[in-house]
Amino acid sequence: MLAFDVSKVRTLLYYLGQSNKRLEERERSREKVRMAINRLKTISPETFEKDIHQLEATVSEALENEKKILSRQMQEEREHNELLMKIDKLQEKLSRYLDTRENREKRLKKLEEKIFSVTQPKKYEVVKLKEGLEMLEKQYKEERKSGEHSAQDMKDIAKHIKLLKDKIKELEESYL
Repeated sequence: MLAFDVSKVRTLLYYLGQSNKRLEERERSREKVRMAINRLKTISPETFEKDIHQLEATVSEALENEKKILSRQMQEEREHNELLMKIDKLQEKLSRYLDTRENREKRLKKLEEKIFSVTQPKKYEVVKLKEGLEMLEKQYKEERKSGEHSAQDMKDIAKHIKLLKDKIKELEESYL
Protein backbone atom coordinates (compact mmCIF):
# COMPACT_ATOMS: atom_id res chain seq x y z
CA MET A 1 0.00 0.00 0.00
CA LEU A 2 1.33 3.44 -0.90
CA ALA A 3 1.53 6.09 1.80
CA PHE A 4 1.11 9.73 0.86
CA ASP A 5 2.12 12.79 2.78
CA VAL A 6 -1.09 14.84 2.86
CA SER A 7 0.72 18.18 3.06
CA LYS A 8 2.81 17.35 0.00
CA VAL A 9 -0.24 16.24 -1.94
CA ARG A 10 -2.03 19.45 -0.91
CA THR A 11 0.96 21.52 -2.07
CA LEU A 12 1.14 19.62 -5.36
CA LEU A 13 -2.57 20.17 -6.00
CA TYR A 14 -2.22 23.87 -5.17
CA TYR A 15 0.60 24.36 -7.67
CA LEU A 16 -1.22 22.30 -10.30
CA GLY A 17 -4.25 24.55 -9.82
CA GLN A 18 -2.09 27.67 -10.10
CA SER A 19 -0.47 26.34 -13.25
CA ASN A 20 -3.86 25.45 -14.73
CA LYS A 21 -5.14 28.95 -13.90
CA ARG A 22 -2.18 30.53 -15.69
CA LEU A 23 -2.73 28.31 -18.72
CA GLU A 24 -6.41 29.28 -18.82
CA GLU A 25 -5.49 33.01 -18.61
CA ARG A 26 -3.04 32.60 -21.48
CA GLU A 27 -5.60 30.73 -23.54
CA ARG A 28 -8.25 33.42 -22.91
CA SER A 29 -5.80 36.14 -23.93
CA ARG A 30 -4.82 34.26 -27.08
CA GLU A 31 -8.46 33.66 -27.95
CA LYS A 32 -9.22 37.37 -27.58
CA VAL A 33 -6.30 38.19 -29.88
CA ARG A 34 -7.49 35.59 -32.41
CA MET A 35 -11.00 37.00 -32.35
CA ALA A 36 -9.68 40.53 -32.81
CA ILE A 37 -7.53 39.43 -35.75
CA ASN A 38 -10.51 37.66 -37.32
CA ARG A 39 -12.59 40.85 -36.94
CA LEU A 40 -9.82 42.79 -38.67
CA LYS A 41 -10.00 40.40 -41.61
CA THR A 42 -13.63 41.29 -42.08
CA ILE A 43 -13.14 44.95 -41.37
CA SER A 44 -15.18 47.61 -42.93
CA PRO A 45 -13.69 51.04 -43.64
CA GLU A 46 -16.08 52.85 -41.30
CA THR A 47 -15.17 50.72 -38.23
CA PHE A 48 -11.48 50.36 -39.09
CA GLU A 49 -10.14 52.79 -36.52
CA LYS A 50 -12.41 51.44 -33.76
CA ASP A 51 -11.34 47.87 -34.52
CA ILE A 52 -7.65 48.84 -34.53
CA HIS A 53 -8.00 50.40 -31.06
CA GLN A 54 -9.85 47.33 -29.86
CA LEU A 55 -7.09 45.09 -31.23
CA GLU A 56 -4.41 47.22 -29.56
CA ALA A 57 -6.28 46.98 -26.24
CA THR A 58 -6.67 43.21 -26.58
CA VAL A 59 -3.00 42.71 -27.47
CA SER A 60 -1.82 44.95 -24.63
CA GLU A 61 -4.12 43.08 -22.23
CA ALA A 62 -2.65 39.76 -23.41
CA LEU A 63 0.87 41.13 -23.00
CA GLU A 64 0.02 42.42 -19.53
CA ASN A 65 -1.34 38.99 -18.55
CA GLU A 66 1.85 37.35 -19.82
CA LYS A 67 3.95 39.80 -17.77
CA LYS A 68 1.92 39.01 -14.64
CA ILE A 69 2.27 35.28 -15.22
CA LEU A 70 6.00 35.64 -15.79
CA SER A 71 6.48 37.77 -12.65
CA ARG A 72 4.49 35.22 -10.58
CA GLN A 73 6.64 32.42 -11.95
CA MET A 74 9.82 34.34 -11.14
CA GLN A 75 8.55 35.02 -7.59
CA GLU A 76 7.72 31.34 -7.08
CA GLU A 77 11.15 30.38 -8.41
CA ARG A 78 12.81 32.76 -5.90
CA GLU A 79 10.71 31.31 -3.06
CA HIS A 80 11.57 27.81 -4.21
CA ASN A 81 15.30 28.63 -4.22
CA GLU A 82 15.04 30.22 -0.77
CA LEU A 83 13.32 27.11 0.56
CA LEU A 84 16.00 24.89 -0.96
CA MET A 85 18.71 26.99 0.72
CA LYS A 86 16.88 26.75 4.06
CA ILE A 87 16.54 22.98 3.64
CA ASP A 88 20.28 22.69 2.92
CA LYS A 89 21.11 24.74 6.03
CA LEU A 90 18.78 22.63 8.18
CA GLN A 91 20.28 19.41 6.82
CA GLU A 92 23.75 20.71 7.61
CA LYS A 93 22.70 21.64 11.16
CA LEU A 94 21.04 18.26 11.65
CA SER A 95 24.16 16.48 10.41
CA ARG A 96 26.36 18.46 12.83
CA TYR A 97 23.94 17.76 15.67
CA LEU A 98 23.93 14.02 14.95
CA ASP A 99 27.74 13.96 14.72
CA THR A 100 28.02 15.84 18.01
CA ARG A 101 25.53 13.49 19.63
CA GLU A 102 27.41 10.40 18.42
CA ASN A 103 30.73 11.80 19.65
CA ARG A 104 29.15 12.66 23.01
CA GLU A 105 27.79 9.11 23.34
CA LYS A 106 31.22 7.65 22.51
CA ARG A 107 32.93 9.87 25.09
CA LEU A 108 30.29 8.97 27.66
CA LYS A 109 30.78 5.26 27.03
CA LYS A 110 34.57 5.64 27.38
CA LEU A 111 34.10 7.55 30.63
CA GLU A 112 31.76 4.88 31.96
CA GLU A 113 34.34 2.21 31.09
CA LYS A 114 37.07 4.19 32.87
CA ILE A 115 34.91 4.66 35.94
CA PHE A 116 33.99 0.98 35.95
CA SER A 117 37.62 -0.07 35.51
CA VAL A 118 38.71 2.19 38.40
CA THR A 119 35.89 1.44 40.81
CA GLN A 120 35.66 -2.29 40.12
CA PRO A 121 38.87 -3.31 38.39
CA LYS A 122 38.47 -7.04 38.90
CA LYS A 123 34.92 -7.09 37.54
CA TYR A 124 36.16 -4.98 34.64
CA GLU A 125 38.86 -7.53 33.89
CA VAL A 126 36.31 -10.35 33.96
CA VAL A 127 34.06 -8.43 31.58
CA LYS A 128 36.97 -7.86 29.20
CA LEU A 129 37.93 -11.54 29.40
CA LYS A 130 34.35 -12.52 28.55
CA GLU A 131 34.36 -10.19 25.56
CA GLY A 132 37.63 -11.72 24.37
CA LEU A 133 36.23 -15.22 24.85
CA GLU A 134 33.14 -14.35 22.80
CA MET A 135 35.36 -13.16 19.96
CA LEU A 136 37.43 -16.35 20.23
CA GLU A 137 34.28 -18.52 20.09
CA LYS A 138 33.02 -16.64 17.07
CA GLN A 139 36.34 -17.13 15.28
CA TYR A 140 36.29 -20.84 16.26
CA LYS A 141 32.83 -21.27 14.67
CA GLU A 142 33.99 -19.55 11.48
CA GLU A 143 37.09 -21.74 11.24
CA ARG A 144 35.03 -24.87 11.89
CA LYS A 145 32.67 -23.92 9.03
CA SER A 146 35.58 -23.26 6.67
CA GLY A 147 36.91 -26.82 7.09
CA GLU A 148 40.53 -25.74 6.68
CA HIS A 149 41.69 -27.42 9.91
CA SER A 150 41.67 -31.05 10.93
CA ALA A 151 39.03 -32.44 13.28
CA GLN A 152 41.69 -33.12 15.92
CA ASP A 153 42.91 -29.49 15.84
CA MET A 154 39.34 -28.25 16.21
CA LYS A 155 38.76 -30.58 19.19
CA ASP A 156 41.92 -29.30 20.87
CA ILE A 157 40.81 -25.71 20.35
CA ALA A 158 37.34 -26.52 21.72
CA LYS A 159 38.94 -28.05 24.86
CA HIS A 160 41.09 -24.96 25.30
CA ILE A 161 38.05 -22.68 24.96
CA LYS A 162 36.18 -24.78 27.55
CA LEU A 163 39.16 -24.49 29.88
CA LEU A 164 39.19 -20.70 29.45
CA LYS A 165 35.45 -20.54 30.16
CA ASP A 166 35.91 -22.49 33.37
CA LYS A 167 38.76 -20.22 34.52
CA ILE A 168 36.72 -17.10 33.78
CA LYS A 169 33.79 -18.57 35.69
CA GLU A 170 36.08 -19.25 38.68
CA LEU A 171 37.42 -15.68 38.56
CA GLU A 172 33.92 -14.28 38.33
CA GLU A 173 32.74 -16.30 41.33
CA SER A 174 35.74 -15.28 43.40
CA TYR A 175 35.16 -11.52 42.74
CA LEU A 176 31.46 -11.59 43.52
